[in-house]
Amino acid sequence: EVKEEAAVSELQYIGVVTPEQIKKLSFKSSGKIQSIKVSEGQKVKKGQTLAIIDTKDIGYSIDAAKAAKDAVQAQYDKAVKGATEEDIKIAATNVSKAEKAYEFAKDNYERAQKLYDAGGLSKQEIDGAKLELDIRQEEYNAAKTLLTQIKNGSREEDIEYLKAQIDQADTDLNYKKSIASDAVIVSDMDGYVMNVMSKSGEIIGSGYPILILGSSTN
Repeated sequence: EVKEEAAVSELQYIGVVTPEQIKKLSFKSSGKIQSIKVSEGQKVKKGQTLAIIDTKDIGYSIDAAKAAKDAVQAQYDKAVKGATEEDIKIAATNVSKAEKAYEFAKDNYERAQKLYDAGGLSKQEIDGAKLELDIRQEEYNAAKTLLTQIKNGSREEDIEYLKAQIDQADTDLNYKKSIASDAVIVSDMDGYVMNVMSKSGEIIGSGYPILILGSSTN
């Protein structure tokens, strides 16, 4: 009898099955691995947490970066707003003190000069009096210059420099925040763990691979 039948044949091939994608996963910053959540050969899903790094040191660096930005911001705000009445008053008081010290040193030098001319003082003593006068004069001039600068306010180039410093500090702060957000490695695809290269508790460098992930095979 002639009839139609289905025949099943099995074909065997020798080969190597490889994933379509292979990814080496690492942290952006160096530090201590807090935990690795997967093991070699384990299947993973997209969005699954794979590893976590200790964020304590990163938190300290963020605090330091924020403090640095706040300090520069305070200087910038002061430069833009100008000196307060209290700042001007203090600077004026310093000028008055420096002037009195200068006048006192000047009187001493003039008396010393007369004594020296009369043979009553040594060369060393008159030189010491002159040095004291020069120092007090420099202090007096510096105090007057500072008072003028405070009254006139900060120069435009100084304000621009501080603004650039704020931008730089802000960039540094945002960078450190991005490192903190990268403290958790999450799988961005379905696949499996091909290799675990580090262990919990180890100190690793930034960019050093700790996991190798392969996509689901075809």
